[in-house]
Amino acid sequence: GRLLIQGNSGAGKSMLLRRVFEQSWGKVQQIVIDPDGEFSTLSEKFDVAVLSASELLRIGRRTLAGHMREHRYSAVLDLSDATSEDRMAFAGELAAGLIDAPPEHWQPVLVLMDEAQTFAPHFDTGDVDTETRKRATSSIADMMGRGRKRGVAGIIATQRLAETSKAVAFKATSIIVGRTIFDRDLERAGDVLGFTAGH
Repeated sequence: GRLLIQGNSGAGKSMLLRRVFEQSWGKVQQIVIDPDGEFSTLSEKFDVAVLSASELLRIGRRTLAGHMREHRYSAVLDLSDATSEDRMAFAGELAAGLIDAPPEHWQPVLVLMDEAQTFAPHFDTGDVDTETRKRATSSIADMMGRGRKRGVAGIIATQRLAETSKAVAFKATSIIVGRTIFDRDLERAGDVLGFTAGH
């Protein structure tokens, strides 16, 4: 119900998210939160809605979350044209909207989030208002923690586990760790997996 994928740049995280999307297509609703515009090409092969940040802002974040849960369509949310502040605010409000959906709309949905460290950072990044960061991190952690009972399965990918909020990362029940070279990321991966130094 909750998967964390960690690996340095080029380790294949985005490819794995794409593969999960392809293999589960037609079996479950999917929402891809795409910070870099890498997943919009899925629409060339699949009947999936691709929405840009400007369209998302016009629709309204919570409104969109409720609409997607009610009507059960899959979408790629391309946030590549958004500011860091808007990206983070959008991800947080979307997560909150998915969780706040009424029980009659609690059908299974996969939420695939690439570069989770940009949406739920472990520390203040300096380019986003502190309150925005706290709200987004809290909402994404809530989605990862309470989502299963509401039909929401969070799949988050990050290239810097040490820079991803513990409140979000530690909610994962399944973990895939790919190539990791930074000491802090290795230590955090060990913590998440239950390993200690020397083992």
